[in-house]
Amino acid sequence: MQLSFPEEDPIKAKELSYYLYYFSAAYTVAVERYGDISLKKVLGDQEFYVNDFRQALFEAGTKSPHALRQLFFSDLSENELVVDEITRNSPLSFFGKGVVSAIVLSAIISGGKVEGFGVKVEMQPLGEGVKLLKEAFKEPPEPEPEENNTPMMGM
Repeated sequence: MQLSFPEEDPIKAKELSYYLYYFSAAYTVAVERYGDISLKKVLGDQEFYVNDFRQALFEAGTKSPHALRQLFFSDLSENELVVDEITRNSPLSFFGKGVVSAIVLSAIISGGKVEGFGVKVEMQPLGEGVKLLKEAFKEPPEPEPEENNTPMMGM
């Protein structure tokens, strides 16, 4: 399973961390909701599954203030999402293992486009993926950092 991102500039650690955090939480929701459903079934009725998954993410994200943290730390045993390899040779690519249909649904929600059943997914830039995942979980956006325009004392 390969996810490819069109990142050309250096990647901010915070952006990558946020993406993996939200993607892992979404993946957990997909595994808990659909189990090991076949990719063929999901892609055969993609509109239904994507809409149903959006609703599941909304419900999960609004369940409690710590819902995402609980999802992130869930023990999925043999269904755990695993990153086997990361390459940075433009595009940034993740190669991983897990429940393929859950990875694909999470990728679609974060702006990815599936390329056939060989399961290569062309993703949006990481920042856009974080934004889309946060929206799906109904998380408020991060506040923009304010510049400190306070005059210095004694000046």
